[in-house]
Amino acid sequence: MSTPLIGSFGKPLELSWLSQGSLTPPLQPSLFSINIKNFVTTMLMKVKDFLPWRTQFMAFLVTQWLQGFIDGSIPTPPIYILDNRSIQHLNPSYLVWLHLDKLLR
Repeated sequence: MSTPLIGSFGKPLELSWLSQGSLTPPLQPSLFSINIKNFVTTMLMKVKDFLPWRTQFMAFLVTQWLQGFIDGSIPTPPIYILDNRSIQHLNPSYLVWLHLDKLLR
């Protein structure tokens, strides 16, 4: 079985929508309603802006439990998993991981 992904505030991400046959996740309000401009106020316009911007951006990632996508400590889950009858299924944890990974790129 795959390891659950942890969302904002250290809580496991809700994946029950996948077992119900839905391909559209309910929004995780703590993740999707965040306006990054409220957290990262430094504009990255010149080289001298990089350190203050990086400090704010990394603090944002840490507070949202997302730094592992940047530093590699959250590994990519397997794309497919096998059920108890050895039938291959798309891994729900992979779908959430992929979404969050693309959100940060």
